[in-house]
Amino acid sequence: MKSLNLFVFYCVAVLFPAMSYGADTNVVVRDAWIREAPPNAVALAGYMTMENPSDQEQSLVSATSDSFGEVMIHRTVHEGGLARMIHQDAVAIPAKGKVSFEPNSYHLMLMKPVSSLSDGDKVAIKLIFSNDSTLDVTFDVRGNMMGKKGMSEMKCAAGKCGGGKCGGGKGAMKCGAGKCGGM
Repeated sequence: MKSLNLFVFYCVAVLFPAMSYGADTNVVVRDAWIREAPPNAVALAGYMTMENPSDQEQSLVSATSDSFGEVMIHRTVHEGGLARMIHQDAVAIPAKGKVSFEPNSYHLMLMKPVSSLSDGDKVAIKLIFSNDSTLDVTFDVRGNMMGKKGMSEMKCAAGKCGGGKCGGGKGAMKCGAGKCGGM
């Protein structure tokens, strides 16, 4: 019996390490991660998939973390060949459905990091839902992924970012806010 309990514990620890579950909301969060950024970055983005197995819609209304000065919910939209971020007051998670926070879509805008984050670090973020319930989620920091689709493809809406790229160098991020450094 002891070996069975150890086997079950091992399976849960190995198969579900990146999953958080909120008892009051029934929301399950999977694959929570933050893209690694340069040490002087003023903002990072957090991604995850939220699943709602309940029969009632749930709504994420805010988030907070001791690792950042401010956490906001944003959505990237593409209009006329330009990408821009729009603040979201809430994100509905449909009953028996899911919502993905991913590059070029919904994301947590993580402003003013308290310290620089590196590949492999873990960050605690508290998700707050419309019914006042909360869910503590651990986000994994993943190495530089600038070759992937996402913020690296955002174009400067104002055309005033030194050729459309913030920072200028190869693989530099193109801003969608119209000014370099202003996410």
